[in-house]
Amino acid sequence: MALVVVSLCALAWFAHGLRALDLEDDGLAATTRSQQHGHLSAAELSAARKDFQDARSFSADQGPLLNEGFLLAANGRRVAAYRVAREVVAEEPENTQAWFLARLSAPNRRAADAAQRRLEQLSPFFDSGD
Repeated sequence: MALVVVSLCALAWFAHGLRALDLEDDGLAATTRSQQHGHLSAAELSAARKDFQDARSFSADQGPLLNEGFLLAANGRRVAAYRVAREVVAEEPENTQAWFLARLSAPNRRAADAAQRRLEQLSPFFDSGD
């Protein structure tokens, strides 16, 4: 009986993980559309953000939140994107994707330069070449 319960729990966990991936894929598709064709409509943006938010409820990592930040940046919502980046780096100070988002969406040159310096500390790949 215990084996059946453990198996059912594992199956449910796996199903939740797959659902999170599906939701995140839907949001990423919207991000790609906005990068290729310009800003999304308000309804499309809202639906994509909901996909990422729902994916977060099924996921323990920061991926869906970061992807929502990139979606916001791609749609000209830099303040909200920067807020997302700051939230992630507060939890994960070595997350290069979050620092990249912070640089991309920084409200001013000083904040962008600080994010760039942190990226360079974390990975030489992000050297701006200055």
